[in-house]
Amino acid sequence: MQVGPLIRMPWSAMWAGIGAATVVAAIGLVIVRIIRPAGMLGVGFAWVAVVGAFLVATVATRPWKPRPIGQLLMAWLGGRGICFAAALLLGTLLYFAPQSPPDPLAMGLVLVASYFAALLVESAVMSRWLRAPRGTSTESGPAHGSVSRG
Repeated sequence: MQVGPLIRMPWSAMWAGIGAATVVAAIGLVIVRIIRPAGMLGVGFAWVAVVGAFLVATVATRPWKPRPIGQLLMAWLGGRGICFAAALLLGTLLYFAPQSPPDPLAMGLVLVASYFAALLVESAVMSRWLRAPRGTSTESGPAHGSVSRG
């Protein structure tokens, strides 16, 4: 049963999450370079793991596909679960992949900080987008009908 209009996810939420992960990783890179220069490889690996996880989750949720709002939210939550699993998997694979493993403390802290920063920013963008009236949304309006806010 389809309840509500068919709408698409906002691409801005996806890009905002990746942007937040990049900003936090850049700040982590500066801090690690000052405190522990040997850990810089781990910061790069952590950033690759988080951005890769968010890209995998974005493709898995298929935000370009119009869906009823209830299915859209479930797809987004499922995508966040895929993102978490992908971050763990990519982080583990990247940690054990090189000949000389990166500093585990630097990699772990940056991975966790950038993942949660990206998740918080993406959640805020999605929340703001879902509360916006459908007629004035700049991302993508409803494909059929309008959302009743009464």
